Amino acid sequence: MKMKKGLLMLTFCAFTFSMYSQEATVLTPKQAETLLNELLDKKGLTGEDKIKYITDRVGTPAVTPQQAETLINELLGEQSIQLKKKDVSKTITKKEVVKKKPQKVAPLVEQTSKESNLSLVLSGEVDASICNYTGSRFDSNIGPAQENSATGEIPSFDIALEYEFAPKWSVYAETEFVSGCGIQVDEISLSYKFHPSLSIKGGVLALPIGHCNNGYSYKDYFTTGDPEGEFSIIPCPFVETGIGIFGDLKYDLSYELDITTGLNPMSFTAHNFIQDATQGFKTNQTSIYSPGISGRITWAGIKGLRISAGGYYSANTAHNMPIFLDYRNFCLNTYYREFKVPATLLFADAEYTNNYFTIRGSYLHSFLENTIPIADFFNSLDVRPEGLKYDGGLIGKQAVSYMGEIGFNIKKCFYPNTNGPVLIPFVHYECYNPQHSVAKNTSEEAHPCSKVQALSFGMNWCPLDDITVKFNYTTRKLGDGGMNSMNDFNIGLAYELSVL
Repeated sequence: MKMKKGLLMLTFCAFTFSMYSQEATVLTPKQAETLLNELLDKKGLTGEDKIKYITDRVGTPAVTPQQAETLINELLGEQSIQLKKKDVSKTITKKEVVKKKPQKVAPLVEQTSKESNLSLVLSGEVDASICNYTGSRFDSNIGPAQENSATGEIPSFDIALEYEFAPKWSVYAETEFVSGCGIQVDEISLSYKFHPSLSIKGGVLALPIGHCNNGYSYKDYFTTGDPEGEFSIIPCPFVETGIGIFGDLKYDLSYELDITTGLNPMSFTAHNFIQDATQGFKTNQTSIYSPGISGRITWAGIKGLRISAGGYYSANTAHNMPIFLDYRNFCLNTYYREFKVPATLLFADAEYTNNYFTIRGSYLHSFLENTIPIADFFNSLDVRPEGLKYDGGLIGKQAVSYMGEIGFNIKKCFYPNTNGPVLIPFVHYECYNPQHSVAKNTSEEAHPCSKVQALSFGMNWCPLDDITVKFNYTTRKLGDGGMNSMNDFNIGLAYELSVL
């Protein structure tokens, strides 16, 4: 009779396991963890003893579902022996097995569920403006035409997807739908984590150059649209193909260092410096004759404070120009060997937030050499090659952009314990100039409206954590003054939704 009961219990354990996993691929991490806990409880192991038992057998306290299946089979075999030797009247009954709750300890089985390993974020903005001008500040020497106008657009819509398909492996992809430019790939990368202080990634990377390329968030930042300075001087996003390392260090430091394809001078312009010069995502071959080296280091040792600094360098961007057929020998024999066009970017930025204030600031200084020969070469072409964005002006030797903004959370100060609206009035100032310095050996001068000083006043209203409604008025001073004004009133909606 005892033997029959023992066999009945073994049959039930085997049935329970087969119900969860007749094949290894059917057993979910949660099911494996529950069943493994039950069997270890029957063995008389609790707490740290469970962890030691598992570690002694597989080398790690967190096992995969396949490793869990092996352990479960082993434990079921041990259970059958114990059932033959023990008084089966003390054996746990079927009813108790069903009711029994696993002990609350750290998960024994690595979670690979969709909830923990897959994330999907949708973000973007919708803007509308009423302006006292039309056109560009470069349209004349006194600025844009003074004519009232109104605009409305969806500047961008982002889809960001990250999937951890193994304990140390992950893939990240971000695509942006940009107004007037179509679909733009911001990043497609594969990462492997050796240690919290060292991970490696490769693919199409978004380089962390400048304030706006360091986790820029539509809903958290002030003003509608994008900050004007960096977005009009350097690529945002700064997308190149290559490899990089990153990680967290001691003393609240983190870093990133990338080696990628370099800038393409065919897209250097007088009005926007190197804004469009990134090689970006291409299905065909990209040029890496003169790679770009970029890096950033960040310190976050005080609560609410983040300070970052870094730079970018490419030794000779002229080597990254595509060789188009009619000018192949001319490029190689005349220009590639006679001059270099190095590009250097230096930047620093900081952010501080507490219950009441949000303060941000940034500084970016960019340098190019031998811009005159590059412009002369493009002006000498009889046929404009595909991809040439040069606008015919004087490309700056230096470009500069700096910004500061401060916002005050009214709710936290005046009615923190109520359901009142989250309102953050702010002041934003920035100054930028793509022709901060130009070559002296030419009769041409920088455009008188190249320099811009913009001052904005406004308010962010956050009806939900994921949504921000923005209002602001912006006035701009061009050059040294005396130019046509550029003033506008803006309203915008920004969102960042975590779907998974």
